[in-house]
Amino acid sequence: MASPLIAEAMRTDLGWSKTELYGAATLGMLLAGVAAYPVGAAINRGYGRLLMSGASMLAGILLAG
Repeated sequence: MASPLIAEAMRTDLGWSKTELYGAATLGMLLAGVAAYPVGAAINRGYGRLLMSGASMLAGILLAG
């Protein structure tokens, strides 16, 4: 995996410490794991289009922000 190489470049660009950078990555993976079950259940119930549309709109708003 190339995470250490990417992390070093991100560390120099963002000015974060290694602890902060890997902590943020760990938090992201933890949140993805927590969200996986309810999102999968919603997709199985037929809400996949609504879920993906809402997530795309949220991503666009966050990107603009």
